[in-house]
Amino acid sequence: MRAFFAARSAMWNDWAPALTAACPELDLAREGDPAGFDAVIYAPGYPEDGTAMDFRPFTRARLVQSLWAGVERIAPNPTLTQPLCRMVDPGLAQGMVEYCAGWVLRAHLGMDRYAQDGIWRNDTVPPLAAERSVVVLGTGELGAAVGRALAALGFRVTGWSASGRTVEGLEVLPGVTDPVRRDRARRCLAAGAQELLAYKARPLNGIWATAPYLHNGSVPTLYDLLLPARLRNTVPAGVPVPDPAGPLRPERFTLGTRAFDPVKVGFAEGAPDSTWTFNVRDAAGAPIPGNSNAGHDYGNASLSDEDRLNLLEYLKSL
Repeated sequence: MRAFFAARSAMWNDWAPALTAACPELDLAREGDPAGFDAVIYAPGYPEDGTAMDFRPFTRARLVQSLWAGVERIAPNPTLTQPLCRMVDPGLAQGMVEYCAGWVLRAHLGMDRYAQDGIWRNDTVPPLAAERSVVVLGTGELGAAVGRALAALGFRVTGWSASGRTVEGLEVLPGVTDPVRRDRARRCLAAGAQELLAYKARPLNGIWATAPYLHNGSVPTLYDLLLPARLRNTVPAGVPVPDPAGPLRPERFTLGTRAFDPVKVGFAEGAPDSTWTFNVRDAAGAPIPGNSNAGHDYGNASLSDEDRLNLLEYLKSL
């Protein structure tokens, strides 16, 4: 059987020996007349110039074998008329289950908050798995295996599938019986549909009276919101990063007071009737999960103090 290797050239040295060892009768090639091949071995990233693969010249091919477990990058190809097979490997599914379960448990238990220094810390008790919801995006072979494993640990698992594929024992959205929701999901996931993946922002009227800011209330004033944060969301815990030049968003401030700061527009820092303190980091200096004040800066480090004060005057008028 003569097969065309439709994958990046960098993959040839790893895959060609393995494929020919598993299938000794296979004549694998990277060049030749497309009409002379009996099968196509395909992997995402081919052609390497970024264009879509054209399967039409492979008129004799009776099979397209994907080297990937997922086929979402190839199945919608309108030139694909040959039967499509995907990679199936029990080890791949088990590895994905272990990897995802490990990361879910890491976040669930807040393990990053506990340094391996021999000090016993029992001031934070995470909820049980049954009190935590987990959503698995994609309920194919790998996603379904991950969902079932997390459900077995006690997590409240919901699956999401563009096709509405059901998984026994899991709730999957959107349901296969709802063609309207299924069609909307497919349109949102289609190429060039980014304009659908948006939400209407709330009006800014009265924003001066809605401190603290960001979804988790981690910024006390509008002035602070116009400052950069010390730690970006994308920086792993323990990785040192240089602070941006100039003032930064506060990582500790008091709450529980009606005292208003008309200059910075928000909570007045250090008010005597404050009842508690918001902290971005714990006593050891580690970021507290859910309390990050990073993000939504849109380059505000480049603003001058005069720019920030001018913006504040405008926001006060709304």
